[in-house]
Amino acid sequence: AQMLRPLHHTWQQAQTTCKESEAVLATLQREQQRETTAHYQHHHLAQTLASRIAENAQGQLTRTEKEQQQHADFCAMHPQRAALGERLGGWRQQFEQRHKLQQNMATQQLALRALQDEQAARSLKLTTQSAVVETAALTRAKSEAAQQSAQAARDERLAGQTPAELRAQD
Repeated sequence: AQMLRPLHHTWQQAQTTCKESEAVLATLQREQQRETTAHYQHHHLAQTLASRIAENAQGQLTRTEKEQQQHADFCAMHPQRAALGERLGGWRQQFEQRHKLQQNMATQQLALRALQDEQAARSLKLTTQSAVVETAALTRAKSEAAQQSAQAARDERLAGQTPAELRAQD
C-alpha cells in the first residue's frame, strides 16, 4: 500500500487539477455564451435601427419628391407667377447694379471735389507766385532804370572821360 501512496497522491492532484480546469472551462463557456448572446442582441438592435433609418430616409425622399412634383405642378398651372418670380429676380439684379453705380458715382464725385480743391489751391498759389514774380520784375525794372539814370548821370559828369583820366587830372 505504501507503494501506491505516491501514485494515489499524484492521481488525487491530477483529479483536483482536472476539476479546477473543468470549473475554469465552465466559467469560460458561460462567459462565451453571455458574450455571444450580447453580440446577437447588439447585431439585432443594429439591424433594427438600420431598417428604421432606411425607412425614414425613404419616407423623406418620397415626401421631398412629392413636394417637388406639387411645386412643378403649381408652376405649370400658374406660369404668370413663375414669370413674376423671374422678373423679380431681374429687377433685384438691376437694383443691385444701380446701387453699385450710384456708389461708384459718389466715390468719383468725392474724387472730383478733391481734385477741384487741389486745382483751386494750386491756382491760388500760382496767382500768389505770379504776383511775387511781377513785383520782383517791377522792382528789377525800377532798379535797372535807377542804375541807368545813375550811369547816365555819371557819364554826364565824366563828360566822356574815364575815371582814370579824371584822377590823372586831379
